[in-house]
Amino acid sequence: MNEELACTGDEAFLHELFLIFLDNAIKYSPAGTCICVTLEIQDETIRVRFQDQGIGISPKHMPLIFDRFYRAAPLNSGEAQSGGLGLAIAQAIAIAQGGAIECESTVGVGSTFTVNLPLTERHQALPGNLPKQKLILS
Repeated sequence: MNEELACTGDEAFLHELFLIFLDNAIKYSPAGTCICVTLEIQDETIRVRFQDQGIGISPKHMPLIFDRFYRAAPLNSGEAQSGGLGLAIAQAIAIAQGGAIECESTVGVGSTFTVNLPLTERHQALPGNLPKQKLILS
């Protein structure tokens, strides 16, 4: 993709949103595995996909992963320093920017988180009182 895309939202919050998924992908993936970040346009949405080859999330945990303080990873996974807030914060940011998050995961194979954000030209008003700024993704 050689064109620039713009979505409306708070630049600092969107950076934090993307950092949460990169940090989690690194934290839960074994050394030497790939983490893939892709960007695509589908309908009127920018889709940023974070795919890892990490420990994965079991189906019983999936409905709870966006709850505050919930941690699906076992304590011996190297994640003991986490407070279980990352995905809750990510979801709050995505919703505040007029977007949504999808998750697909298989235990022992990895997880794919997709952040869906509206394109600027198609999305004029954001919910809430967040300042509107452009974050250029290229």
